[in-house]
Amino acid sequence: MLELVDVIRNGHADRAFPESDNPFHPRRSQNLEGLSSRSRSVVEKFDNFVRVRQLWDRPARDMRVVGLEYKTYCQANLNFVCQPGIQLHLRLCGSGDYAINGDPVIRGRQSEFQFFSSQKPWNKFVVQPADTHNKTIALAAPYDVLRYYIGAAGSEKLTAKSLNVEHFRAPLESQLNAAVDELLSVDAGAGMTELVRDARILDILVECFRYLLSVDDRGPPKDRIRLRDEAKIEKAAEHLVRNLVDPPCIPDLARLVGLNSSKLKYAFKTLKGVTIGEFVRTARLDRAAEHLRNDEDVEAAAFLVGYRHAGNFARLFRAKYGVPPSVYRNRGQPRS
Repeated sequence: MLELVDVIRNGHADRAFPESDNPFHPRRSQNLEGLSSRSRSVVEKFDNFVRVRQLWDRPARDMRVVGLEYKTYCQANLNFVCQPGIQLHLRLCGSGDYAINGDPVIRGRQSEFQFFSSQKPWNKFVVQPADTHNKTIALAAPYDVLRYYIGAAGSEKLTAKSLNVEHFRAPLESQLNAAVDELLSVDAGAGMTELVRDARILDILVECFRYLLSVDDRGPPKDRIRLRDEAKIEKAAEHLVRNLVDPPCIPDLARLVGLNSSKLKYAFKTLKGVTIGEFVRTARLDRAAEHLRNDEDVEAAAFLVGYRHAGNFARLFRAKYGVPPSVYRNRGQPRS
């Protein structure tokens, strides 16, 4: 259902890492439970620079569940083949960057819930920089199993309507976060392991299906964030960062990326977790902090990122960093 078939490295394939550099002991990858021989051979082949702490694949309630935890020691792209039906990917940590069937890379959150629906096999390329720790649970179900769990009407809502991979994302809510963390933390040698796993899997399924059906019930399909729109939101964010001194108004930004203003605001908030205004303010303050660390004076730092009133800049800067910009310039240390 989610089979690791290749790892594309950025050099260093033969680099040997000392035992002290590996936080996941023993040195070799471990807990490779229920994997196909192909996935197991990939893990073993690339163990020098992608250290897998756990990668297990097991049946659960007529579905397949994969638990995945690993760390990269150099940049690597992991290629997974996913089977037809639905896939629920819940990531606790990682780079958040991935691509579907060779499409442009999606800049996701480090922690998020991802839904995929496809009528045919597809590939997910997970892009991981060096020194990245990833923890993910993936659940997969064919469409006939989906009908058994949520009925024909619910299954119809979540079934792909074309040969393309249907896909959307959302922040990982605290309840799901806790359930995923516990599922990945189950000690394989402890008592009641299978019972605990099944209980957490059921918790995750209930919350996922409840969310998925409520999303459909809240609005028509146009309200979902489609893959093609995610690239437009990334283009909008990059344009804003390049134009912090004089950012475009929302209608102009919407025209630039090919969305209407309402869709732009909704999709931006959904994908970035902040409004466009909040995004610009944070980017300005972060850039101003860089200028201060490079010994620019406060007025110059404010002017270089688009603030014309020093008092307003100082108030916002202190709210973010916990100290006035003048103090930050001397100390150069933000609040933790």
